[in-house]
Amino acid sequence: MIGGFAALAFAAPAMAQDAPASQDLDDVIVTGSRIPQTNLVTTSPVTQVTGEDIDVAGVTRVEDLISQLPQAFAAQNSTVSNGASGTATVSLRNLGSSRALVLIDGRRMGYGSPNDDAADLNQIPEQLVERVEVLTGGASAIYGSDAIAGVVNFIMKKDFEGLQIDAQYGFYQHNNDYDGVGNVRAEIARRALTNPAQFQLP
Repeated sequence: MIGGFAALAFAAPAMAQDAPASQDLDDVIVTGSRIPQTNLVTTSPVTQVTGEDIDVAGVTRVEDLISQLPQAFAAQNSTVSNGASGTATVSLRNLGSSRALVLIDGRRMGYGSPNDDAADLNQIPEQLVERVEVLTGGASAIYGSDAIAGVVNFIMKKDFEGLQIDAQYGFYQHNNDYDGVGNVRAEIARRALTNPAQFQLP
């Protein structure tokens, strides 16, 4: 009895050593975006306007930038009025502004006027836009009936501190007269407070 008890006593530690030790795993965070990033992995075409494209375009208003896309049309610019409401809306594939959803960093943008069911692009400072993603296919299954014509997602700059000044100028000649126009845009940001400013020099 004594010998059998001793054998069992020595066998127990051996069984404990054979068991694998448990390991604590780090947290696994899975993130995703409902905005497709490339045309190769989606059934709907996606157009992306980068910050470099915005600088090359030389525009000072968001609606002028959107109007340069072939599949989009801004309902108000320097020559078009939309009922004197003072708002600038976007229409994709000529289906109307109420069928194009406007997002800011993936979040739905509110209506620009109590009498209008579309977002006002005038509320988006062009200087703070990092890039623009335009989904020109129907996306109502994901975003609802507002996105029947597509989605326009404005990605804003983040963690910006300091001073940024961009300047451009142009001249033209007509009837032996010279005239010119220049645009200066600037933005000053500190922490979460950003104050954009822009003006035009005749």
